[in-house]
Amino acid sequence: AKTEHLKTTLNAEFAQIFELCRYILKASTNKDLLKATLQTLLRFMSWIPLGYIFQTELVELLVMKFFAAPVFRCDALQCL
Repeated sequence: AKTEHLKTTLNAEFAQIFELCRYILKASTNKDLLKATLQTLLRFMSWIPLGYIFQTELVELLVMKFFAAPVFRCDALQCL
């Protein structure tokens, strides 16, 4: 019951977390920040509502921008 409540609460508040991650992934050029953001995103993947994954450009961003770059490839692949 507690886990379900936490998941419901996170779903309601996830938009801000997702927007911050998406902004960093799209705009930043700092490799350490991008790597940390990908790793943070990976930790949230099981909690992310499916709409954020498939109805946004997240998958395209992970494949086109990060999977293509060797320095980010492992982290991007784990997110996929």
